[in-house]
Amino acid sequence: MPHKDLRCMITGLSLTDSEVGWLLLLESSEGTWRPMTVPIWGQYRGNGVLEEPQEGANQELILSSIDTLIHKGQLTIDWEKLGLDSYEVDCLEIFIGALACNELNQADAIHLEGKRLSFAICSAHVLATLMTEGTQNLPSSTSLKSLPEKVLGESEVIRDFYQSFRQLPFQLQLRFGMSLANLYALQAELSTRNIRWQPPEDTFPIDDAQSLQWLAEALQHFEKDELMMNALADQTSSQQQDVDSLVEE
Repeated sequence: MPHKDLRCMITGLSLTDSEVGWLLLLESSEGTWRPMTVPIWGQYRGNGVLEEPQEGANQELILSSIDTLIHKGQLTIDWEKLGLDSYEVDCLEIFIGALACNELNQADAIHLEGKRLSFAICSAHVLATLMTEGTQNLPSSTSLKSLPEKVLGESEVIRDFYQSFRQLPFQLQLRFGMSLANLYALQAELSTRNIRWQPPEDTFPIDDAQSLQWLAEALQHFEKDELMMNALADQTSSQQQDVDSLVEE
C-alpha cells in the first residue's frame, strides 16, 4: 500500500511524523459520529497507523472491551473485505491497523452491532491544549461511575464498552475519570467552533502533502481564536518565515 498522509480532523494540518491523538468513533443511526474512547497517544508515520501507542490503563481497557465485544459477536471484522488474513485481535495495534485499512480502502468491513466503526486522528498538541485549557466543566452532580455515559452518551453500547472501567482500582478510576472530564471539555470546545467528529475525509500520497499551505490556511482560519492559535504555536515556530510568506500571498 502506498504511504498515505492524513490531515488533522480539527486543523487540517498534515500529521505525518508527528505526535497524534487517536480516538475510536461510532456512527449513530442519524449518520453522525461520536467518540467511544479518550485519546490514545502515539507517533504517526502514515497509512493511518500509530507507532508505539502509549501504554496504560486506557489502552488496556479499550483492548479488553474490544476482545469482549468480538467474542460476543457484537463487534465484527470482515477480514476478507479488508483484503487481509484473519488476525486474532490480541493487541491494539492490530485493531488500529484494521480500522486504518478499512478507512483508506472504504471497505465498510468493521461494525459494532451493525453500526460503522472508524477513528478520528488529530494533532496531539492541539488535542491536549483544547482538553486541558477548555473552560467547560462537568455538572457537579456527576458521579465517577457515571462519567463514561455522561461524556460519551447514554447507550447500551457505551455501558458494555466501559463495564471494566467500574472494576478498576479506585485510583485508576480517578485517573481515567480526569481523562473523561478533559474529553468533555474538548467536545465543548469543538462544538463552539462547529467542528464535528468525523473519520479522515481526505487522504494524500505523502509526497503530495502540502504541509505549509495547510498550516497557512489553519492560521488564517483561526487567526481570531486565541486558544487555537496557542495550540498551533508549536507547529508554526519552526516554519514561521515560510508560513508568513504564504499567508501574505
